[in-house]
Amino acid sequence: MSKMETKQIAIGFLLLLVMPVFARAEPVKLETVYSMFAEIYKNDYSVLKNITSGAGTISTFPVDPKEYSIKVLGPRNEILFSRDIEPSFEVFLEPLEVIELNSTIIHTRVPYFDNAVRIKIYHLGKAILDVDLSKEICDNNFMCGDGENSYNCPSDCGTKKGFPWVMYIIIVLLLFALIILFLKFLRK
Repeated sequence: MSKMETKQIAIGFLLLLVMPVFARAEPVKLETVYSMFAEIYKNDYSVLKNITSGAGTISTFPVDPKEYSIKVLGPRNEILFSRDIEPSFEVFLEPLEVIELNSTIIHTRVPYFDNAVRIKIYHLGKAILDVDLSKEICDNNFMCGDGENSYNCPSDCGTKKGFPWVMYIIIVLLLFALIILFLKFLRK
């Protein structure tokens, strides 16, 4: 056997070993999420850099309790989603040097909820960032678009109104009056 044939057989054998791993791997499940970039300062101040809603995966969050947390709140301030987050204010450089930062930027993806109104970030229980979704997600173009709904964008989506019964009654009365006038005109 030549070296080329040996390499081909070795590659084929490795592929056969790796194939079952890929066959068992679950596909990534995309769902609708809020994707948020925020700058967090050590002095309990935060600035929203960007927020969007769209398809994605939810961020992984620490299991152990942390000083910072994020919450998605509904219309009556009920908690729809809550997790601890861990912003890092340190940069590790070679060779073994640590630089302390005054601020850090985090990127967090939390689940989308139709009735979500706000997203808040807390430090030790104190709200340091309050995102009003009706101001950030809503583009106020009079069209209910992606990620907009009657909770986070009432100006575009509004609430569904029923049929205007008063208008219906007025139209029926006008038609009835026109029919009576038409019949009187025919009798003359």
